[in-house]
Amino acid sequence: PESGAAAVHWYRFDPVALLLDDRGVLDCADLSGPWVRVSVDRTGMAWLLSQQGDVFKSPVGGGSCGASDTRVELPVGGYSLWDVAFSADSGDSPDESLWSVAGNVTSAPVYLLRTDPVTRTTTTVAIGEPGSAPLANSRNGFSLTGTGAGRLLALTQPENDGTVALTELNKRNGEVLSRTTFPSEYTRSGISAFAFW
Repeated sequence: PESGAAAVHWYRFDPVALLLDDRGVLDCADLSGPWVRVSVDRTGMAWLLSQQGDVFKSPVGGGSCGASDTRVELPVGGYSLWDVAFSADSGDSPDESLWSVAGNVTSAPVYLLRTDPVTRTTTTVAIGEPGSAPLANSRNGFSLTGTGAGRLLALTQPENDGTVALTELNKRNGEVLSRTTFPSEYTRSGISAFAFW
């Protein structure tokens, strides 16, 4: 969704035609305060998450939006959500989990969290202590995406020199499974969002 002066709309992007199609208004009057990210589950339901971990749900393409009884439980100490993404629990599983990264503006650790959409429980998978990669060195930008094959990918700037890297994370412990560094022209380009489709 893109925020406007009067309303928030859903847009569908056609990558072949390079066109944006307005799919309707996101009717979410109860959603107040800053919300940080959107991720869509396999049923076509969009999860809109506030920086504090509150979850609102809306059908993709317009319709009413409401508060959910699901909440991403954040660590104490001024933490907020940086990004969220759904990823299948395994390559052949119909089940999926909501993954999130939480951090704050200080040098405190960064958390990789997993929320079960069925039980609505959040567990800490990894804590990025100072000096560890990729979580702790991600304050310049961190974006998550997941796949139907069960992969969890992060677009980060893991080094202080502004290098941008695509990193696959181990969902058991947050460790790096693989990393591809982007060419130098992407250095310090900033990270807002990315997706796998």
